Amino acid sequence: MLHQITQEFKRTKGNLDSTSEHAELLDSVVISTSGTMSPRVNLLRERAAIQGSISHIDGVIGQSTIDKISFGITRDFTRRCSRKSEPAW
Repeated sequence: MLHQITQEFKRTKGNLDSTSEHAELLDSVVISTSGTMSPRVNLLRERAAIQGSISHIDGVIGQSTIDKISFGITRDFTRRCSRKSEPAW
């Protein structure tokens, strides 16, 4: 449970950071004379993309952890049922 809350907090914090960086990015978009964006803007975009990927990975890991627990419960239930159905010789 604590693990899930921690991951949700990290996701929320990441979303807030991304939103503030996005706002900063919108405020600081500067096109140089060559027509390319400033290095800072490019770094902010790359960082936002990386954080989005990390958030997605956290979600996948969280879901796989839930699936693992669910499969374990199902496996234990199946084992108990098969033991009860064995003939008592």
